[in-house]
Amino acid sequence: MATLKGHKYNGAIDRVNVKSDKKYLINNGQGVIFNHNVFDEIPKEFYDADYVVVDPPWSMGNLRSFYTKAELKLNQEFKEFLDRIFYVIKEINVNSCYMEFGKQYKDEIVKRMSEIFDSVRVIDSFYYNTKPCYFIIGENEGHE
Repeated sequence: MATLKGHKYNGAIDRVNVKSDKKYLINNGQGVIFNHNVFDEIPKEFYDADYVVVDPPWSMGNLRSFYTKAELKLNQEFKEFLDRIFYVIKEINVNSCYMEFGKQYKDEIVKRMSEIFDSVRVIDSFYYNTKPCYFIIGENEGHE
């Protein structure tokens, strides 16, 4: 994995050797974190999840920068990326989804969450304490 100057993620990139074919146990073995390309096949472990936390790129430029940092070629447009994220969320049938997003696509994300979940909440926040962002939370009532 390559990084651009200033994108060290508080040193995490130096502490964790992330490879695209690996999954990493976290929280004393009580959870799993993946470095997963959303366009790849859905890992079987995703289907066991009760909830999912998604921190996707917020725009086409941001998406392109993720691929540039990883030295990968981006072959999709942003709409295709969003379509795939929401396909995966719907397919794995989680009870709730927590997603951080910027202002540009906030209404689109709320609309798409509303198509999957019984209730959707939006919490105003700030990215790096400066840029407005939103935590969009979709939850199903009575999901088993």
